[in-house]
Amino acid sequence: MHYLLHVSLFFLLFFNSLYANNDRSLQLKQMQNESRHALVVGNSSYKSLSTLKNPVHDARAMRDALIERGFDVQYLENATYRNFEKQIKKFAMRLKNGGVGLFYYAGHGIEVDGKNYLVATDSDISEEDEVKYETVALNWIIDKMKHAHPRVNILILDACRNNPFSRSAGGGLAAPPNARGMFIAYATEAGKVAADGSGKHGVFTKYLIQNLNRPIDINAVFNQTQRDVLRATNQKQFPVMYDKFIGSFFFTLPAKTNISKRKSSYSFTSQKPKSYTLTINPTPYDAKVQITNIKPRYYKAMPLQPGSYTIKVSKQGYITKTGKIDLYEDLDIDIVLERKALHVNNSFVSTPSYTSTKNYETYTEVHGYHILLHNINEAKELISKMEGLHGEKLKQVFMELARRYSEGPTASRGGDLGFYKKGQMVLEFEKASFSAKAGTIVKVPIKTMFGYHVIYIEEKR
Repeated sequence: MHYLLHVSLFFLLFFNSLYANNDRSLQLKQMQNESRHALVVGNSSYKSLSTLKNPVHDARAMRDALIERGFDVQYLENATYRNFEKQIKKFAMRLKNGGVGLFYYAGHGIEVDGKNYLVATDSDISEEDEVKYETVALNWIIDKMKHAHPRVNILILDACRNNPFSRSAGGGLAAPPNARGMFIAYATEAGKVAADGSGKHGVFTKYLIQNLNRPIDINAVFNQTQRDVLRATNQKQFPVMYDKFIGSFFFTLPAKTNISKRKSSYSFTSQKPKSYTLTINPTPYDAKVQITNIKPRYYKAMPLQPGSYTIKVSKQGYITKTGKIDLYEDLDIDIVLERKALHVNNSFVSTPSYTSTKNYETYTEVHGYHILLHNINEAKELISKMEGLHGEKLKQVFMELARRYSEGPTASRGGDLGFYKKGQMVLEFEKASFSAKAGTIVKVPIKTMFGYHVIYIEEKR
């Protein structure tokens, strides 16, 4: 009886081990073939905060290390707010193809009221209440990555510097509230501060890059980095990980696996490829792309025979662009559409979104500002950012948001439309403008054929 029990136990352990090895081999094979995308940002030179010595060096080293590990890397150095935000959106779009997404940031990070913000180089911050208007919210980056649904999301922050507006001796970043499904690493524990470092690289990034080269899984990489940083800083800096994703990941795949590797091959023929891929990245991203001189409908990375193609990019409310492409290599092209003019009589075609007529007949002219967006949720988010603001502060914040977010031709002027009279705007836009009190914003987005308008009224007469 004991003999049979031992034999049964042996076979159970044997088959469990075999199954685990086969499962691990399948995972490694998947990792060998899946796409890897990274956005690496290093900010050192700041407009309103102290200059940091190491973030740019750290970011360059991380970029090079990730490229060696097979990542397709978007790289930003001393990023302005507008470019920072633009690249995050582009990065999130790329993650929708699956695979692995990794975001790395080195620079100033600030925690305010339990929320974390990453500081752009042109962020103009003099008071703590300006932080959320002048910086990039970490929660927004996390949400963009999660909503793209790649297999693995990794976020690494070497940004736990001191909050210059904190009255306490502490600082650092708050723990991420929405880390489920992600692997998030901080250079030091929440609420603590990481030093910029005395050498060419920060301590955390220095050891992280060393450990990326080891054929161990992601948890082992960061656990070893944690031990290295603790030893190097005499226990003063304690990196932390928030591991809330199911699965595994290797930056460097083990050399000895059960995966059958492809044999090397060589080709010295001069035969030209039969087709090339064409990728057109329109702005706005949902603009329609057409190839008008062939029947098949365009799709991203479409393979096409060598030759000439006529391209048309269009979206309602924008000026259509057409052009000719001679395709004799793989092409990846960015095409930006411009908004049509807004302030011409009858230029708005509106759907009912604002029906108040209070005080509508009282004034004949108003001085208005607007922010034009193509997404109603983005418009609502901007309105919520200005809740509780009044007077000159409201105007300043509105104009700054207009410069950053508005897709209309008045963006460079902070959304300023000047004075306009009744009859110059479509009825719904007109009603919203003339019914609002001077010095306030309209509390709901106003929809037109061009998108959604956030409106601020400075003066009425």
